[in-house]
Amino acid sequence: MVKVGSDGNILSDGLVRDTLGARISKAREQSGLSLTTAAKLAGIKRDTLKSWEVDASEPRASKVNMLAGILGVSVTYFLADEGHKGELETDVASKEKMLSALQEQFHALQESQKQISDALDTIGQTLAKLG
Repeated sequence: MVKVGSDGNILSDGLVRDTLGARISKAREQSGLSLTTAAKLAGIKRDTLKSWEVDASEPRASKVNMLAGILGVSVTYFLADEGHKGELETDVASKEKMLSALQEQFHALQESQKQISDALDTIGQTLAKLG
């Protein structure tokens, strides 16, 4: 945790607050997602998410927004420790199912794309022979 402000800062309430990284880590753990799964859902590398959680680097605004959606918290929770902190969003099984279903759909589409590409190549070769 990091102490926000000082006694001389009129904007500080003097309370101890988590850093952005600590809030990301807390939300991920509360959601029940592993580093690897959360990173996959966010479309980033596991090491990138870990560096955000330990405050070695900071995510762009678009990634903060995406993480908030994935972890079931509000963006303002990440940025200002206010708003929805995700206490009600703990349906890990449905997130895991969604990830699995998306991965299956992705692989099926890749296979379909390969078949279409092969068919187009065959048609192109036939047209070249005829033309």
